[in-house]
Amino acid sequence: MLALRVEYLTGRSNSCEFNNRTKAEWPPHPARVFSALVSTWASEDQPSECERAALLWLAKEGAPSIVASDASRRDVVTHFVPDVPESLATRGKAAAGAKGRSATDTSKKPPSRTEMDRAVAILPSERGRQPRHFPSVTPDDPVVHFRWDADTPPEVRQALAALASRVVNIGHSSSIVRCQIVDETPEPNWLPDPLGGAFLRVPATGQLGELERSFKQHQGAWPRVLPCDFVRYQNQSPGDSVMPVHESVFSDELIVLRRVGGPRLPSTRAVDIASAVRGALLKHATESRAEVLSGHATDSAPSTRAHLAVVPLPWVAHPHADGSVLGVALVLPRSASDDERSVILRALAAWETAHRQDDEDPVVVPVQLGAVGVIELERVAWGIPSQTSLRATNWCGPSRRWMTVTPIALDRNPGELHAADPRKAKAAWRAAAETVARACSDVGLDLPERVTVLPSVTFAGSEKARAFPPFPPQEGRLRRVKVHACVEFAERVRGPLLLGAGRYLGLGLLRPAEEP
Repeated sequence: MLALRVEYLTGRSNSCEFNNRTKAEWPPHPARVFSALVSTWASEDQPSECERAALLWLAKEGAPSIVASDASRRDVVTHFVPDVPESLATRGKAAAGAKGRSATDTSKKPPSRTEMDRAVAILPSERGRQPRHFPSVTPDDPVVHFRWDADTPPEVRQALAALASRVVNIGHSSSIVRCQIVDETPEPNWLPDPLGGAFLRVPATGQLGELERSFKQHQGAWPRVLPCDFVRYQNQSPGDSVMPVHESVFSDELIVLRRVGGPRLPSTRAVDIASAVRGALLKHATESRAEVLSGHATDSAPSTRAHLAVVPLPWVAHPHADGSVLGVALVLPRSASDDERSVILRALAAWETAHRQDDEDPVVVPVQLGAVGVIELERVAWGIPSQTSLRATNWCGPSRRWMTVTPIALDRNPGELHAADPRKAKAAWRAAAETVARACSDVGLDLPERVTVLPSVTFAGSEKARAFPPFPPQEGRLRRVKVHACVEFAERVRGPLLLGAGRYLGLGLLRPAEEP
């Protein structure tokens, strides 16, 4: 066993969540602690190779169990601080360039008017203001333990002990800590759990190299999201009641391709985009007839099992959202075997290889959309996407209440929703709600407590059902009625939640909604 003891010497932890700068992170994520260890190691004039090897070993051990008490959160107040003008940001480089210049050098010209104006602009009274937040928590117990249940080589333990003793802060510079390797810990209450409701960032194999490459780019100054893996944790504190979580048949380990070029298309083109991406995967797959990829059984009949869903991800649920597609998620069934998952990954790798230029990494792949043009996609391989709409947590919950982003294509015709006869219209709306409820059982969930079929859009940026083209698009096939809906379950459900006849091609995409 290896255990790291972290004591917050001020009794407070000052660090914001990775995706919300107004909310404090607690418990501290293992990836944050790992990054603090890496920063301490790299700050030495001559970083130790023994300590580097120990960090590589630690990254391979993955998610630790955690001992962390409850914590009270401070009310967050918005502070407005002066901008850092470019002249200040580049002053260090200018000073470095002037290093070695003779102190008696009088050849420098007097400052020009422009230079004087720039100098005045540095004054705080002349600079703009940017909102900043400083969230923090006060834990009931300022000591946190991280425990890896692994046989630790003596040289690794010794190197990590030396490294931990030099760590002075975790998160914000004001989060002053004392760290040490210890032999015993209290019983952990935060445990990795596939059914857990909290996502924590953890280190992973290759993370040290990614941190080093990231630093070469941002040099400690640029805004960035540090690489990490995400693992679910369950808080099993004594007396806590854990609400059950039910899962759909679709895996929340999304393979995300972000849009990096081409036209910005609305969510109404979801089926076109999904069909084109699916076609590209089939074209490059060596096992294109595999059921998990093709969606057809060996006799060419439609598969009765869950298979790959290609889901365009639009920008919604934001005051300025326009509903445009920011990327595409490849969603596998939870039941997919390693071999089936490999079929998808090999097809994607072959598609990327066909468009790789020199040593380009990541690779940009084109998606042909006929007269619309070509959109370009790039696989998100490390860390979390900078755009919220591309993050798995944005689509997977868990939550009791879900609402559609793209309309559900109903498996059965409910009748005329807008009939002139109120009784016929009421019966059609009721039938549509019943069909949506049955669609939940098609993806492995219990029937919901309540389904409300909605006459209009659900989230800012989403489009009305009638704005979407007929589905399926092929002539001669039975066209489906499409509706938006709000679905409420008795217990929490973990997505992604895809419902209806178009669920494998971008229709029927639901998003967790705030509890009423």
